[in-house]
Formats: sequence, C-alpha cells, structure tokens
Amino acid sequence: GFPMALDEVKLSLLNKFTGGVKGNRVVRSTSSSSGAAWEVQPTVLVAPTGTDDTANIMDAISQIGTGGGSVGFAPGVYKHTGISMSGKNNIALLGMGRPGAGGAVSLMCTNPGVHSFYFQDSQKVLLSGIHFGHTILSNPNIGAVYAANVQWLDVVNISTTTDEPLVLNAPVPTTGSRFGFILSAGILGVWRVRFTRCDFVRNINYGVYMAGSAPEHPVLEISFTDCAIDQNVSAGIGIGDYVQGVYIRSSGIGGNGRGIEIYPNMPNTTFDIFVSDAILDASKEQDILAKDVTSVHLKSNWIASAGVFSGKEVWGIDAQTGLLESWEVKDNYFMGNRGGGMIFGGAHSSFTGNHFNTNGGAASPKVGLRLNPGTVNNFVDGNFFLGHDIGVQDQGTSNDLGRNHGN
Repeated sequence: GFPMALDEVKLSLLNKFTGGVKGNRVVRSTSSSSGAAWEVQPTVLVAPTGTDDTANIMDAISQIGTGGGSVGFAPGVYKHTGISMSGKNNIALLGMGRPGAGGAVSLMCTNPGVHSFYFQDSQKVLLSGIHFGHTILSNPNIGAVYAANVQWLDVVNISTTTDEPLVLNAPVPTTGSRFGFILSAGILGVWRVRFTRCDFVRNINYGVYMAGSAPEHPVLEISFTDCAIDQNVSAGIGIGDYVQGVYIRSSGIGGNGRGIEIYPNMPNTTFDIFVSDAILDASKEQDILAKDVTSVHLKSNWIASAGVFSGKEVWGIDAQTGLLESWEVKDNYFMGNRGGGMIFGGAHSSFTGNHFNTNGGAASPKVGLRLNPGTVNNFVDGNFFLGHDIGVQDQGTSNDLGRNHGN
C-alpha cells in the first residue's frame, strides 16, 4: 500500500494549495513536522486552464520521478486530447472531491479515438476522486481508463458515468466512453487491483472489462467493494480469458445489458469468481451469464427481475455451456426473473439455502432451478421455492436433490 492514509494525503494537499492556482506547481520535498513518509516525496498540483489541459496534465505527471509522488487535481473540468502514463511506480493521482458531488474533478477527452487515460508498466498506483470520460461518443474498443501490465493498483471513488440522465430502461447513450475501465494483461499481467466506492454507469459497452492474454499473462486478484455498476449497455462487468480471482462484494449491479458476463473464449482459463452481498437486478438479459468457468462462489446475493424491462424470457443466472464445475450457490434470493431463477449445465456443484420466489413469469412451466441434461453429481438441498410450477427441474443424472421446500 501507500505510506499515508488517503484522507491524510488529500488534507495535506489542500493545506498547501489555497486560492486559484493555474498550471503546475511543485511542492517542497523536505519532510514536514509530522514526519509522514509521503511528505518526503515531491507532490505536484495541477489546475484547469479552461482550454486544452493536455500538456498541463502530462507535465505534472512527468515531474514525478523514480522515487514516486502524487499529482493533485484542483476541482474543475480538464479537457484534453488523451492522457498517458508509462513506467511510473508509487504514484497517486488525486482529485479533490468525489465525482458527481461539489468540487469534483473531471478529466474529459475530446478525441474519440484514444482512451481518456491510458497507463501501462506501472506498480503501486493510486487513482482517487476523479471522473474520466469523453466529451463525445468514443470509437469502438475505446475506454475512459485503460490499464495494461499494472500491479498493485488502488482505484477509489473513480467514476466513468455519462452526463446523460439516469432513468429506468434508458436508451443507448449517444455520448461518452464505450468502456468504463479496461484491464489488459500486457506482457506481464495485471495483479491486485482494488476498486472501492467507484461508479461505472451508462457506458456503451462494459462498465469494467478484464482479460488476460496467455497463461503467463493473466489477470489476478481483482476486487470490487461498495461499487455502483449500473445501466451499461453490454454488461456491468465483463470477464474474459485468463482471469483468476475476482471478488465482488457489497456492490449494486443493476439495469445493465447483463449484470456479470463471464465468457472466456479459451476454455479452462478462467476460475475463482466470488460474488457476495451484491444486488444484481433488472438486467435486460441475464443478471449473470457464464460459460467455461470453474470455482464460482455466489453467496447472499439478490438476483432479480432479469428480462422484465426488455420483455425477454431470460434466466436470472444462465450457466449452461462448457466446463462448469465446483460452483457454490448459497443463501441467494432469486426473485421475479422472467425466464426462471437459474439454469445450470455443469457438475460437482452445490445449491443450498437459496430462496426462489415467483421466477419464470413468461415461461411455461415456471421453474425455480433447472439442472440440464448431462448434469451430474450436483447437490441441491435446503432451498425454498414459492410461486413456481416446478421448484427443481432435474433433467440430469446422479444429482442429489436432498430436502427442499415448496413447489
């Protein structure tokens, strides 16, 4: 981590910079009376000029040397033609307010063909309190933030939300970034990325997308805590090849094309996905769509209303294709998913303590949990079913249905 708490860093910066500063300013690098470790590293403040801030921002980043340091952004909107950073370690980019609130910092790219912020080959990076985006509709495969070959990245209070209004069943945005945040493995891989209290909303493709490139270039240990990932047109979170260890906790994932899409092209490359205490709700397609992924753990989640706003007959969780083993589905609440609660096509998995309530409103028969033909050695026990024609529809062999309750 970093030697100084985030709030302490921000307070230190605010104490140093008062009044309207324009351009860059380097702070002394001598130690303060507090002796805090961060104070012995150079710190730069940048403020918006009201015109093109590209050179302004790039100069601020370039002043951070090999020993590390921080770039503080005074409140305001920074228009630029693309910000990039390479080979910077122990660096923090700090906005002076939470995105969407008073005093926010926005870095807005006016070039649709480049990522708003692209950085690579960096370790121990902190991004906090900044909104990244585009002023116009970006080109395909272009994101607000693109991170390649980075390790130990903390992303706190970052937003990629479009300026278009948030309404139920909203139309496709006509401005903004196609992707919110992209994690790409590069030549070494991406390790230990933590998203905390971030907003990835109304992006035209994915809110967050991640993929490795080879067994030796994976994406490892990615966590989401207290994030809002809503109304992204393709999916809230997309997970591709060579991703191992994703932890999604206490986050809201609602109104997306799909909530979470785990869809690697290469089989047997993606595993260890953990989702707990999350709300997955009102997706136009499935709340979770998965194929060729093993060791998935879904605990204490709300999984509801898939297909309700689109009118599509889709399941809350759809996992039918490829190698699907060692799933643990426990203590979740499936409510009002239009095609059914969950459909599963794998083996050696457990479904315990879940509640299924009135799923399959557009289907006949209305099914809570379906085990497809070919499923084997799954354990289904202690689940509760209400308002279905069939609670558990077992079409496989050697599945142990245990003791379940209701229809």
